[in-house]
Amino acid sequence: MNKKLKFTLYGFGILFLVVIIIIGGFLYKFNSETKKMHPTITGKIVDNIFAVKDEFVNMFLIQDGGKYIAIDAGKDIDVISAELKKLNINPDSVIAVILTHSDMDHVAGIPLFKNAKLYISKQEIKMLNGEAQKIPGVNNKISRNDFILLDDKQSLKIGNENSFTILTEGHTTGSICLQVNEKYLFTGDILSLNDGKIGKSVNFFDLDHELGGDIRFETTLNDLIMDNGRVLAALAGGETIPAGYFVVAPGHSAYETYRMLIKKGV
Repeated sequence: MNKKLKFTLYGFGILFLVVIIIIGGFLYKFNSETKKMHPTITGKIVDNIFAVKDEFVNMFLIQDGGKYIAIDAGKDIDVISAELKKLNINPDSVIAVILTHSDMDHVAGIPLFKNAKLYISKQEIKMLNGEAQKIPGVNNKISRNDFILLDDKQSLKIGNENSFTILTEGHTTGSICLQVNEKYLFTGDILSLNDGKIGKSVNFFDLDHELGGDIRFETTLNDLIMDNGRVLAALAGGETIPAGYFVVAPGHSAYETYRMLIKKGV
């Protein structure tokens, strides 16, 4: 074997080893971070809101009579199908799927919902066309292209449910929170909740963790919720849910129920 061939094989060997180390490091970090997540178990949360647990992520369902609106669509279509059966919910009764963002663990169940219109943030298109990528050379993908684009601070009425979109870029280019009926806030992956404390998203999974800075979740929970003069107070904890409350439901943390107070002078 000549020296040139040996050098070439040696170079390929080093490159292969580097790739293995990078992939191994990524998988180790991925597994260690997802093990810390504690989504809500499948079942009814409050009122007409249901959680569906898919390993380390939640999707949510809003019941509107005999129909449902889905917030996100999980990471494993088979798990989502099985969990819906536990709730006796037919996927055909889902009339809309609203994505908080397009990461793979939020979109896998979309093909189940054949009768649903699909909604996604206008800014999230950058994640689909490759203009923005978390992993170089890898675009986010969803199984349909007939989606309806949503603007920031857009009011949306589906059935009897009134929603309001809140652009919270950083986790992805077009991550949104969805405020429903001024009572529920579905936050996707832009924050975490743990024992009543609001925390940041996980840096490892963010496109741009610093975009929005430390006040990203404050903007979501304060500025927009306070538009109607109401503010979040102490957690309800294990008590009976009070008449005036606000439910915050993240993608990877158990939901929290907050008391609502009226802010005087607003």
